Amino acid sequence: MLRNELIEKFYRGECTEEEIQVLLEAFGNPQKGERTVEALWEEFSSTTIAPDRQSEQMFAALQQKIRAREMPRSRHRWPQSQWLRVAAILVLAFSLSLLVSRENTHSLLLSSSVNYITQKNPAGQKSHIRLPDGTQVHLNAESSITYPEVFTDSTRSVCLIGEAFFEVTENPEKPFIVSASGVDTRALGTSFNVKAYAQDFNVNVVLVSGKVSVTQTNMPSKQGKILQPGEEAIVDTKTYEMRKQPAELHRALAWKNNILLFQQATASQIFTELERWYGVKFVHPPLHTAALDSWRFTGEFENASLENVLMSISYVKSFKYTIDHNTITITP
Repeated sequence: MLRNELIEKFYRGECTEEEIQVLLEAFGNPQKGERTVEALWEEFSSTTIAPDRQSEQMFAALQQKIRAREMPRSRHRWPQSQWLRVAAILVLAFSLSLLVSRENTHSLLLSSSVNYITQKNPAGQKSHIRLPDGTQVHLNAESSITYPEVFTDSTRSVCLIGEAFFEVTENPEKPFIVSASGVDTRALGTSFNVKAYAQDFNVNVVLVSGKVSVTQTNMPSKQGKILQPGEEAIVDTKTYEMRKQPAELHRALAWKNNILLFQQATASQIFTELERWYGVKFVHPPLHTAALDSWRFTGEFENASLENVLMSISYVKSFKYTIDHNTITITP
């Protein structure tokens, strides 16, 4: 597995040629490079050293290059994860070739004059963003979006980590594309929700109005899905199998409406969601993990405090908790 320090050095423009070679080998080795660029960036940007503006721009440029890279056809069909690794290698190789003539790797991926903006929400915080074209974005907690200051290309492309709801300004001449965890959602003028947290097993796209197409970023020739209002596309992030089904709009959009919704949720799922929602940390003895995950909980809380949520769930499921600043300890 790649060391965080080396990843940080690359994004800061401090890698030597030898260190970039290590990255090249790691991205090309299935045992070392199992995570996508999005997951690596989320891990890097969540460290105590905050990424600067140039680093954010590098990530956006890297994503754009991966999206634009058309993979050669082959009789042997590689799995999606392998295409991502090859794409990453091509981009890093491009960087290495320029490193010979430039001292600062920040300039390697920022050859374009376009500046990129990244909005990142920590746990416990949501935000509303207006993009340069007028598109409205509701960004969930533990999520980030990267976009250019001006949409100068033939498409309006943004990169998402986490979850966001988009109300896209109509422009038939410039499709709006959201890239998230290897999945592209393309729209002209519509409203939809994309959920693609790095730790999730699926990417979920729910369409509210208009029409969108959902495809795999690095396999554009593979048949995608066209969604109509009220439909949902679910993409497995390991196998990249995609299916379409009727959407539960209330469930999918609950977060945007400040509704905390659980449907047959396990304890682990509940604690993860509460950490994201309120910016806290749950701890419980390892021996109690199996016992906690044996039960399921269904409930709905609108604009509720953490204390009220915990009181309700603990009453139904008979567990105890203590709150110490931002740490909640759970005991059966």
